[in-house]
Amino acid sequence: MEGYVFGGLAYLIGSRQDVIEGMDLWAVPLGFVNSAFVVRPEKDLVEVIGIVSANGYFWALALTLIFKFVHSRLRRNRVTELAISGSSVEQEDDGL
Repeated sequence: MEGYVFGGLAYLIGSRQDVIEGMDLWAVPLGFVNSAFVVRPEKDLVEVIGIVSANGYFWALALTLIFKFVHSRLRRNRVTELAISGSSVEQEDDGL
């Protein structure tokens, strides 16, 4: 998120070097794997949109995996009660 904000501010009020440094944040995490995924001024708009979209997918995937891990740890010691009808198990046992 900060890559978009700092990149936009650098584009509006900064120099060319500031814009290039701001664009490096848009390439995280795929830019670490391959230098072809680094956003540069000579790239076409379609390539930039593809790089930013792919990076957004990997950020969402990482956050989803972290959420699932934390959620599984929080629910590990809980007992889940499944009830098909509206009455509880204790009320049904009293009627017999």
